[in-house]
Amino acid sequence: MISRTIDARSPFPVGAGILLAIAAALAAWGAVIAQPHVIIFAALPFIVGLCWWWGMPRPQVLIVEHDGLQLFGTMKKVLFSEVADVYVKGHPLERGKSIGNSGRGPVEVIHPAGCLVVPISDPTARDEFCQFLVAKVAPRKARPIPASLADYAEQQVKKFGNEKVHVTCTREMIGEHWRKRQKFWICLGILFTGVAWFAAGIIASELTPLNDSYVVWLGLGLAALILGGLAFLAKSSGSISRAATNLKRNPNSCIIITPQGLAMVQGKLQGSMSWREITGVTTKMSQFLRTSRIEGVQIRIRGGEIIAFDIYERSPTELESLIRAHLEPAIVPV
Repeated sequence: MISRTIDARSPFPVGAGILLAIAAALAAWGAVIAQPHVIIFAALPFIVGLCWWWGMPRPQVLIVEHDGLQLFGTMKKVLFSEVADVYVKGHPLERGKSIGNSGRGPVEVIHPAGCLVVPISDPTARDEFCQFLVAKVAPRKARPIPASLADYAEQQVKKFGNEKVHVTCTREMIGEHWRKRQKFWICLGILFTGVAWFAAGIIASELTPLNDSYVVWLGLGLAALILGGLAFLAKSSGSISRAATNLKRNPNSCIIITPQGLAMVQGKLQGSMSWREITGVTTKMSQFLRTSRIEGVQIRIRGGEIIAFDIYERSPTELESLIRAHLEPAIVPV
């Protein structure tokens, strides 16, 4: 890839397109039935949709040089020797492993000065770029196995060999820095909508003094201003994602998967079980009656469940596939 120029651009977000289409339909309907209130309401999906699109990773033109990535038209350059890691969808990439369609999302190049977000939309080009970068990065140091699982891991390696014992520790950080920018702009979109509604209420009330129905937009605008302002302040104050919170609370978690069973330590949860004790596994768990949304892998056991949070080096989808592969074959005797 040396000397190649990469013109990386984000695809137009589907969600933003739906919001803009809804705004256009509302505005057209309001015009047909001569109802200004519908047109004023259309400001919400229109402004939020625009902010959603604007919050996507900005286009990047990179020149791949022998020692690093040169940002076209600037003096900025990310040296390969300084790249700490390469992330896609919040997870670090492994050397020689294809991300395929499961790795949809921009590439995040972590370096001392910050994070370079490269929004390559074509899966093949993104995979080639990622593997080129990962090959340039120094191999990631294996994180130590927690002391509580060290004996179990040693016994399993002696019994089955290193190749059949899969150790997955927590990742050092949660990627997807670009989503923080996107959420920031969506919060601003709600704030801007409040301003638009409030202004529309004042202007319409002035133009039609005998019609007091537009006063409602003053209240709705004020409510949107407060809601958007609070969300904006929350994002500006450095609020972190749910996955980052779980990682902070469970920094020394680990999952060990072997032909004999599964062992795990995650916060106060600690122990091992054979495959006979596990009845199923999924990442598409029901959120019904949960106090907060949970993301990760649901490991079903008789009479309950175990949730492996989305904090590990392997993604929830990878963990699910690995566990499912051990559930289907014949169980190895304990």
